[in-house]
Amino acid sequence: MTMLSWYILSLGNDPTTKYNYEKVYAQPTCCGTEAICAIRAFDDGHNHPLISEQLKFEMISALWNNRETPNVRLHYSGREQESINIVCHNYLFNKTVGV
Repeated sequence: MTMLSWYILSLGNDPTTKYNYEKVYAQPTCCGTEAICAIRAFDDGHNHPLISEQLKFEMISALWNNRETPNVRLHYSGREQESINIVCHNYLFNKTVGV
């Protein structure tokens, strides 16, 4: 049975790019409510998260409400609005092009 794993956003500033995450083997400790810190997702087979449309929506919800969700952890950052804009843009772009 495949289990969900935690991934910390460690590279770049685009939380919708799976290559920007590093797999961790324990639930991460994140502190704050402004930007994506970590996500919980299925593994793509190469230690990167499979970022589903549902998870992207959960990211938007967490950022918009400044509240963590079961699969999204947040932290403090000076780039709150930038993070929201990137996730929303990528979510809407992928919806319109049908990727």
